[in-house]
Amino acid sequence: MKKRCMMKLSGFEKSIIIVVAMVALLMLPVMACAPKEPLPPSPPPPAPPAGTFTVSPPKVDQATLKNILPAFAKAVGLPEAAVPALPPALAVLALPIKFSGSGWPADEIITVELVLPPGTEMKGLSPDEENSITLAFAKAEANGDFTATMESTAKINWLLRGEWLPILKPDLTKIKPLPNGVYTLRAVGTDPRTEAITTWELELMPTE
Repeated sequence: MKKRCMMKLSGFEKSIIIVVAMVALLMLPVMACAPKEPLPPSPPPPAPPAGTFTVSPPKVDQATLKNILPAFAKAVGLPEAAVPALPPALAVLALPIKFSGSGWPADEIITVELVLPPGTEMKGLSPDEENSITLAFAKAEANGDFTATMESTAKINWLLRGEWLPILKPDLTKIKPLPNGVYTLRAVGTDPRTEAITTWELELMPTE
């Protein structure tokens, strides 16, 4: 019977093998915990659908403003004789302006914005950029309908571009109505992608 030859290892070689084995065992958990390539982000969920959006009246013209100017003058305590000297644009303060829509998600918070074309001056905003200003807020009902009314403060600040006295009353002698034109209105939901658009024609300045 043949005897097998066994290779004898020196003490130093045995020590090397033991060290290598220990290092390999220590590296196993490190390799297992090595960071993996991040997965690509999931696409965002689709935006909730926007409903309809309208403004009433769809046009604010000089004829309408002149018709209600006497009622405005009376409401603020001015004599009838003062009416011819008043800028017709002031009558917008007596004109009900309503934003409405249907088909929106229930309980959706809706912001009504007016888009200012580049070059339009507005306090606090750069005229070189396209900006938007908030005209009203609304909350959709359970059936998806909403209504919002433009308040007098918003009319003074944004449509008339008026000034305020230190006693927090409007100075109606210093108004700069928005230029005549067709403006874009946006109704924006909580998700900014949920948006409906309509147009609004403003004729606040005399055309003659």
